[in-house]
Amino acid sequence: MTSIYVECEYTLAKKGSSSEADGSYIFQEIIGNITVEVDVSYSRGSAIAKVFGAELPEDCIDELKQLTWLDGDKLSSSCRDSIHPISKLASDFTRRILSTLKYHLDHDDFSEHTFAIKSQKWGLSKDDLHGIPSSFSIVASGGSICPLREDSYEQVKASLKAGIKPLLAMRHLHRARHEHSPHHKWIDATIAAELAIKEVLARANPNLESLLLELPSPPLSKLYGKIMEEYLGEQSPYRKSLIKGAEVRNALVHRHDDTTVDGQEAVVYVQEVDRAIFHLLTLLYPNDALIQGTYARKKL
Repeated sequence: MTSIYVECEYTLAKKGSSSEADGSYIFQEIIGNITVEVDVSYSRGSAIAKVFGAELPEDCIDELKQLTWLDGDKLSSSCRDSIHPISKLASDFTRRILSTLKYHLDHDDFSEHTFAIKSQKWGLSKDDLHGIPSSFSIVASGGSICPLREDSYEQVKASLKAGIKPLLAMRHLHRARHEHSPHHKWIDATIAAELAIKEVLARANPNLESLLLELPSPPLSKLYGKIMEEYLGEQSPYRKSLIKGAEVRNALVHRHDDTTVDGQEAVVYVQEVDRAIFHLLTLLYPNDALIQGTYARKKL
């Protein structure tokens, strides 16, 4: 086995410039003997991930030396199985970072897919890089209130180190925020509320996961009421808003008599769901300064 260096550059998928960063920031993750560093720069519009300490078999290195990044179809399956998990470490950590910025710092100008791959390179050293063969192009998923600056940078690093990942429910909340139709905005926000409480309960007590996934879901009145109090210590202060929201959503989905919602009312409802979800997260992660600070801002 021979040590190699991998460097991947990703283009940030940001729709505007409403989120801010005082400069570029480097995040680090250590996995066994491998270190992954990701340099995120909004001004540059990219994230550069560097992987140190990875190793490849000699025969794979000899094969890679004969190929270009366009020769993915010529890459043997054994070499592909060796090199791609290494580049995946870079893309997975980058996705986690950008998703955390998007959902936990409210950097909403990231699109649904937070970045696209610009280049993936390998080498025996930083000074002799070659494109990693690929037969396809990958796009990975992933107003700002809090800019990325030194204090929030430290909070994001601590959150990543603790293994905290944004809820899948945040995707629906993000879509609700940016949906123009009040009808669909309301529906997506309610889906976010339903998924969030289940995800948080499953993280708090993994034994509940199969029950939450397989059995019919209790109403939000119970999920954000007695069930939440039993497993997280308190009921949601947003329970009444969520109960009303679910009733309106059911009317929108199941009635054919053109039930309508006011646009401003839908905006306020999305904000209530947003606060309710972050309240859940503060109970699940009471020591996470990033989540605690974001929730405090949302209550203002």
